[in-house]
Amino acid sequence: MAGILWREDRWGLKTVGWTLLRFAAQYHQAFLSSAPQTDIGPQLLNAIQGDPFLRGKIASVYRDALSEPAMTAAKVKETLESEDAIAAFVEQLLQADLFWEKWLAVLDMAQPGVSSIGGSGGDTLTIRKASNIDVRAECVKIATNKWNVGAQIVVFGHTHIPQTVEDGSHRYYNPGSWTRYVEDAESLTLAELKDEGRFPYKLNCIRVEDAGSDTLLSECICIDRFPAS
Repeated sequence: MAGILWREDRWGLKTVGWTLLRFAAQYHQAFLSSAPQTDIGPQLLNAIQGDPFLRGKIASVYRDALSEPAMTAAKVKETLESEDAIAAFVEQLLQADLFWEKWLAVLDMAQPGVSSIGGSGGDTLTIRKASNIDVRAECVKIATNKWNVGAQIVVFGHTHIPQTVEDGSHRYYNPGSWTRYVEDAESLTLAELKDEGRFPYKLNCIRVEDAGSDTLLSECICIDRFPAS
Protein backbone atom coordinates (compact mmCIF):
# COMPACT_ATOMS: atom_id res chain seq x y z
CA MET A 1 0.00 0.00 0.00
CA ALA A 2 2.85 2.37 0.76
CA GLY A 3 4.20 1.77 -2.72
CA ILE A 4 0.81 2.41 -4.33
CA LEU A 5 0.35 5.68 -2.44
CA TRP A 6 3.90 6.67 -3.31
CA ARG A 7 3.10 6.54 -7.03
CA GLU A 8 0.13 8.90 -6.69
CA ASP A 9 0.53 12.53 -7.79
CA ARG A 10 -0.87 14.02 -4.59
CA TRP A 11 1.65 15.03 -1.96
CA GLY A 12 -0.87 14.17 0.77
CA LEU A 13 -1.08 10.56 -0.39
CA LYS A 14 2.70 10.37 -0.64
CA THR A 15 2.83 11.58 2.96
CA VAL A 16 0.57 8.71 4.04
CA GLY A 17 2.83 6.31 2.13
CA TRP A 18 5.84 7.77 3.93
CA THR A 19 4.10 7.24 7.28
CA LEU A 20 3.22 3.62 6.48
CA LEU A 21 6.78 2.97 5.37
CA ARG A 22 8.20 4.36 8.62
CA PHE A 23 5.83 2.16 10.63
CA ALA A 24 6.61 -0.94 8.58
CA ALA A 25 10.34 -0.34 8.77
CA GLN A 26 10.11 -0.07 12.54
CA TYR A 27 8.20 -3.29 13.07
CA HIS A 28 8.92 -5.43 9.98
CA GLN A 29 12.57 -5.09 9.08
CA ALA A 30 12.47 -8.48 7.34
CA PHE A 31 10.40 -6.88 4.58
CA LEU A 32 11.55 -3.27 4.43
CA SER A 33 14.78 -1.40 4.80
CA SER A 34 15.38 -0.26 8.35
CA ALA A 35 16.21 3.23 7.11
CA PRO A 36 13.97 4.33 4.21
CA GLN A 37 15.65 7.13 2.29
CA THR A 38 13.12 9.84 1.43
CA ASP A 39 13.06 13.59 1.72
CA ILE A 40 9.36 13.86 2.55
CA GLY A 41 10.01 13.93 6.31
CA PRO A 42 12.40 16.90 6.25
CA GLN A 43 10.15 18.73 3.79
CA LEU A 44 7.11 18.28 6.03
CA LEU A 45 9.05 19.39 9.07
CA ASN A 46 10.42 22.49 7.33
CA ALA A 47 7.02 23.40 5.91
CA ILE A 48 5.24 23.06 9.25
CA GLN A 49 7.88 24.89 11.23
CA GLY A 50 8.24 27.69 8.69
CA ASP A 51 4.69 28.31 7.44
CA PRO A 52 2.22 29.81 9.95
CA PHE A 53 -0.65 29.53 7.45
CA LEU A 54 -0.05 25.77 7.14
CA ARG A 55 0.14 25.45 10.92
CA GLY A 56 -3.24 27.15 11.16
CA LYS A 57 -4.75 24.66 8.74
CA ILE A 58 -3.22 21.75 10.66
CA ALA A 59 -4.62 23.18 13.90
CA SER A 60 -8.10 23.05 12.36
CA VAL A 61 -7.49 19.39 11.45
CA TYR A 62 -6.57 18.70 15.08
CA ARG A 63 -9.77 20.38 16.23
CA ASP A 64 -12.10 18.76 13.69
CA ALA A 65 -10.59 15.29 13.25
CA LEU A 66 -8.81 14.58 16.50
CA SER A 67 -11.15 16.34 18.97
CA GLU A 68 -8.50 18.69 20.31
CA PRO A 69 -10.43 22.00 20.55
CA ALA A 70 -7.60 23.87 22.24
CA MET A 71 -5.09 23.28 19.43
CA THR A 72 -3.68 26.45 17.88
CA ALA A 73 -1.11 27.24 15.22
CA ALA A 74 1.42 28.02 17.95
CA LYS A 75 0.81 24.67 19.62
CA VAL A 76 1.15 22.88 16.30
CA LYS A 77 4.68 24.26 15.99
CA GLU A 78 5.51 22.90 19.45
CA THR A 79 3.77 19.56 18.92
CA LEU A 80 5.06 18.70 15.44
CA GLU A 81 8.70 19.49 16.13
CA SER A 82 10.16 16.28 14.67
CA GLU A 83 9.59 13.78 11.88
CA ASP A 84 8.52 11.18 14.44
CA ALA A 85 5.87 13.55 15.79
CA ILE A 86 4.58 14.25 12.28
CA ALA A 87 4.39 10.53 11.49
CA ALA A 88 2.46 9.95 14.73
CA PHE A 89 0.08 12.77 13.74
CA VAL A 90 -0.62 11.15 10.35
CA GLU A 91 -1.15 7.78 12.06
CA GLN A 92 -3.77 9.45 14.27
CA LEU A 93 -5.51 10.80 11.18
CA LEU A 94 -5.56 7.36 9.57
CA GLN A 95 -7.41 6.04 12.61
CA ALA A 96 -9.83 8.96 12.88
CA ASP A 97 -13.42 8.68 11.67
CA LEU A 98 -13.05 11.38 9.05
CA PHE A 99 -13.13 11.49 5.27
CA TRP A 100 -9.51 11.54 4.07
CA GLU A 101 -10.04 14.44 1.69
CA LYS A 102 -10.52 16.85 4.60
CA TRP A 103 -6.94 16.39 5.80
CA LEU A 104 -5.18 15.27 2.63
CA ALA A 105 -5.81 18.73 1.21
CA VAL A 106 -3.95 20.20 4.18
CA LEU A 107 -0.99 17.84 3.77
CA ASP A 108 -0.89 18.76 0.08
CA MET A 109 0.04 22.29 1.14
CA ALA A 110 3.44 21.05 2.31
CA GLN A 111 4.47 20.07 -1.22
CA PRO A 112 7.55 21.97 -2.37
CA GLY A 113 7.33 24.22 -5.40
CA VAL A 114 9.81 22.05 -7.29
CA SER A 115 9.60 18.38 -6.40
CA SER A 116 12.26 15.80 -7.13
CA ILE A 117 9.61 13.10 -7.51
CA GLY A 118 10.15 11.18 -10.72
CA GLY A 119 13.49 12.81 -11.36
CA SER A 120 16.76 11.09 -12.01
CA GLY A 121 19.16 12.89 -9.70
CA GLY A 122 20.62 11.72 -6.44
CA ASP A 123 17.94 13.61 -4.50
CA THR A 124 15.06 11.77 -6.15
CA LEU A 125 12.47 10.47 -3.71
CA THR A 126 12.91 6.72 -3.39
CA ILE A 127 11.48 3.85 -1.42
CA ARG A 128 14.06 1.28 -0.48
CA LYS A 129 13.31 -2.11 -1.96
CA ALA A 130 12.47 -5.06 0.24
CA SER A 131 15.43 -7.07 1.42
CA ASN A 132 16.27 -10.03 -0.79
CA ILE A 133 14.76 -12.74 1.37
CA ASP A 134 13.68 -15.86 -0.52
CA VAL A 135 10.37 -16.39 1.27
CA ARG A 136 9.68 -19.74 -0.39
CA ALA A 137 13.07 -21.12 0.62
CA GLU A 138 12.63 -19.91 4.20
CA CYS A 139 9.24 -21.66 4.40
CA VAL A 140 10.79 -24.91 3.19
CA LYS A 141 13.46 -24.59 5.88
CA ILE A 142 10.76 -24.30 8.54
CA ALA A 143 8.92 -27.32 7.13
CA THR A 144 12.16 -29.31 7.00
CA ASN A 145 12.82 -28.58 10.67
CA LYS A 146 9.37 -29.94 11.49
CA TRP A 147 9.99 -33.05 9.41
CA ASN A 148 13.25 -33.62 11.28
CA VAL A 149 11.40 -33.81 14.61
CA GLY A 150 8.79 -36.29 13.37
CA ALA A 151 6.15 -34.42 11.38
CA GLN A 152 4.91 -36.02 8.17
CA ILE A 153 2.82 -33.12 6.88
CA VAL A 154 3.37 -29.43 7.49
CA VAL A 155 0.73 -26.85 6.59
CA PHE A 156 1.08 -23.15 7.12
CA GLY A 157 0.43 -19.91 5.30
CA HIS A 158 0.49 -16.18 5.97
CA THR A 159 2.93 -15.58 3.10
CA HIS A 160 -0.01 -15.68 0.63
CA ILE A 161 2.21 -17.74 -1.68
CA PRO A 162 0.75 -21.14 -2.70
CA GLN A 163 3.41 -23.81 -2.45
CA THR A 164 3.65 -27.61 -2.35
CA VAL A 165 6.88 -29.47 -1.60
CA GLU A 166 7.30 -33.25 -1.52
CA ASP A 167 10.31 -35.00 0.01
CA GLY A 168 9.83 -38.76 0.16
CA SER A 169 6.92 -39.34 2.55
CA HIS A 170 7.04 -35.75 3.77
CA ARG A 171 4.76 -33.01 2.49
CA TYR A 172 4.72 -29.25 2.99
CA TYR A 173 1.72 -27.20 1.87
CA ASN A 174 1.02 -23.49 1.81
CA PRO A 175 -2.53 -22.98 0.49
CA GLY A 176 -1.89 -19.29 -0.12
CA SER A 177 -4.49 -16.62 0.52
CA TRP A 178 -8.21 -16.63 -0.13
CA THR A 179 -8.11 -12.93 -0.98
CA ARG A 180 -7.60 -11.58 -4.46
CA TYR A 181 -3.97 -11.04 -5.33
CA VAL A 182 -1.87 -8.85 -7.57
CA GLU A 183 0.52 -10.30 -10.10
CA ASP A 184 2.52 -7.08 -10.55
CA ALA A 185 2.26 -4.50 -7.78
CA GLU A 186 5.13 -2.37 -9.09
CA SER A 187 2.81 -0.25 -11.25
CA LEU A 188 -0.50 -0.64 -9.40
CA THR A 189 -2.50 2.53 -8.74
CA LEU A 190 -5.40 3.45 -6.44
CA ALA A 191 -7.67 3.87 -9.47
CA GLU A 192 -6.97 0.29 -10.55
CA LEU A 193 -7.76 -1.03 -7.07
CA LYS A 194 -11.36 0.17 -7.45
CA ASP A 195 -12.13 -2.64 -9.91
CA GLU A 196 -11.98 -5.96 -8.02
CA GLY A 197 -12.81 -7.88 -11.18
CA ARG A 198 -9.32 -7.30 -12.59
CA PHE A 199 -7.64 -9.29 -9.79
CA PRO A 200 -7.56 -13.10 -9.66
CA TYR A 201 -8.03 -15.40 -6.69
CA LYS A 202 -7.55 -19.08 -5.93
CA LEU A 203 -9.31 -20.78 -3.04
CA ASN A 204 -7.17 -23.73 -1.92
CA CYS A 205 -7.55 -26.01 1.07
CA ILE A 206 -5.46 -28.93 2.32
CA ARG A 207 -7.11 -32.31 2.93
CA VAL A 208 -5.33 -34.68 5.33
CA GLU A 209 -6.54 -38.25 5.93
CA ASP A 210 -5.37 -40.81 8.46
CA ALA A 211 -4.75 -43.96 6.41
CA GLY A 212 -3.72 -46.02 9.43
CA SER A 213 -0.36 -47.56 10.27
CA ASP A 214 1.02 -44.12 11.07
CA THR A 215 0.45 -43.06 7.46
CA LEU A 216 -1.15 -39.77 6.45
CA LEU A 217 -2.53 -39.05 3.01
CA SER A 218 -2.81 -35.44 1.87
CA GLU A 219 -3.64 -33.28 -1.12
CA CYS A 220 -4.10 -29.63 -2.04
CA ILE A 221 -7.62 -29.04 -3.34
CA CYS A 222 -8.71 -25.99 -5.33
CA ILE A 223 -12.31 -25.16 -4.41
CA ASP A 224 -12.71 -22.19 -6.72
CA ARG A 225 -10.59 -19.84 -8.81
CA PHE A 226 -10.81 -16.75 -10.96
CA PRO A 227 -10.20 -16.79 -13.82
CA ALA A 228 -11.51 -20.33 -14.15
CA SER A 229 -8.77 -21.67 -16.40
